[in-house]
Amino acid sequence: MALGVLSLSSVTSGSFNTAQGFESFYSNTTDNHNAALGYRALCQNGTGSFNTAIGDLALNSNISGNSNTALGHNALAFNNTGYSNIGIGDGALYTSTGGNNLVAIGDSALYNQQSGLAQNTAVGSKALFANTTGFANTAVGFKAGMVNTTAVNNSFLAKHRASKTLPGTTIPL
Repeated sequence: MALGVLSLSSVTSGSFNTAQGFESFYSNTTDNHNAALGYRALCQNGTGSFNTAIGDLALNSNISGNSNTALGHNALAFNNTGYSNIGIGDGALYTSTGGNNLVAIGDSALYNQQSGLAQNTAVGSKALFANTTGFANTAVGFKAGMVNTTAVNNSFLAKHRASKTLPGTTIPL
């Protein structure tokens, strides 16, 4: 089902897709079981399936990524091939292009996450904001782990400038 100018306009053999909004699912060709709601949501999706994008530009650049959920303006906006990601909030997982198994809840959470090993969880506004290639990290709270860029296997609680570290970590909370 399509509602909106140019939504689902390129579909060839895909099925069970729903699109509402200007150019939502614009490049859709053979993918299945997707839902897009918002201006250019899942706009460039070609073969990715089982994705949900709600919000302007949510999963906008997704080409072949599967099983992603993006809720919010620019959530997972640059995801191309990443799979099994959840981005909830304005700009959550904004720059991630191919990361997998990422969870970002909060505005700009995991904003700078890149592709490669990922498996990060960030809950809170700007949590793990600067993280680029660090993986297996968990951050909970406002700006938790905000300055982390490449560290691996850490847990961050509360604000990024806290004065103590958790056992086994070398980075300030």
